[in-house]
Amino acid sequence: MTGGDERPVPRLLALWRIRALIAALAAGAGGGFVALGLLRGAMQLEKSAALPTAAAIGAGVLLAAAVLGDLHARRAFAGCRWQHLPDEGVVAWSGAWWQREIWIPLARLQHLDVVRGPLERRLGLASLELYTAGTHDHRVRLPGMEPLAANRLRDALLGDLQRLSQSTPQSTPPSTPPTGSNGEGA
Repeated sequence: MTGGDERPVPRLLALWRIRALIAALAAGAGGGFVALGLLRGAMQLEKSAALPTAAAIGAGVLLAAAVLGDLHARRAFAGCRWQHLPDEGVVAWSGAWWQREIWIPLARLQHLDVVRGPLERRLGLASLELYTAGTHDHRVRLPGMEPLAANRLRDALLGDLQRLSQSTPQSTPPSTPPTGSNGEGA
């Protein structure tokens, strides 16, 4: 898991396509119901006359949403990668339309989680979530990993963090309290 770029396994694309299809089904159903309401209300059509038109509109919305969702899933999958730089941190790239590069130095890492939702478990996938100090990009997700690979990368990063904390000098409080200009305690 160190050195070169890592990419998600192809099953992640299947997961993203399933999610896009679910969203397309919801959009198609919503589009059909909205069209039915508009046709019956604004155009004063009977339900039997409005239903075929509303169904066609809903099917068109479903098809458009499915095509755009699949295109988005393929582009997002193609742009997803990360690289573990031992004793330095992680660089992650993502984005379907706008490409994004995030550099996460070890010094900013707070904690790491291996996450597996129901669909991820079904497809044998895991994601590694890196939580950082600060508010912007405080959580970075590395999706589409084999569960064993996610655990290995987490363990490697934890080892890097442990070495970093051992090599960084810890500040120790002074043994005597600071004194004021007159020699009395502050």
